[in-house]
Amino acid sequence: MYYFTASSPTDFWDRFKAGSACYFSSEASCRNLAGKAWLFFFGYCFGNLFQFLLIQYAEGAVYAVVVQALISPTATIFWTLFKYNEVKDHFYWGPLFNTTTFFTLAGLCLMVPGVIMYNYFSNREAKEKSRVELEFLNKSFF
Repeated sequence: MYYFTASSPTDFWDRFKAGSACYFSSEASCRNLAGKAWLFFFGYCFGNLFQFLLIQYAEGAVYAVVVQALISPTATIFWTLFKYNEVKDHFYWGPLFNTTTFFTLAGLCLMVPGVIMYNYFSNREAKEKSRVELEFLNKSFF
């Protein structure tokens, strides 16, 4: 049986009903879909919550954008290193390196040092700015 394919609208509706029934069922044929769906929902909600907290406490959206930019290459590396066996319903180690893997790793090799340099220079600039403001305040009050 191929997933994510339907030959007609009726076939789609039948598959949709079966999937919806599996969501609220604990049958062995459903392969614990409800648990996996709730795990996804909680992960998605907490991911958004952490993004909002990062924006709030990092004083801007720059780090949130950096995190968002690192998600795709990280997921690509995960799927490069691990495979999913539908029959046994588990992940296993099975690295597969190809051209896409090279570009993903090259992108990460550019992005990670860029993030580190951005963090270093922005902190340095903030310290310099606060030092200049403090000197200005000291000169104007004394």
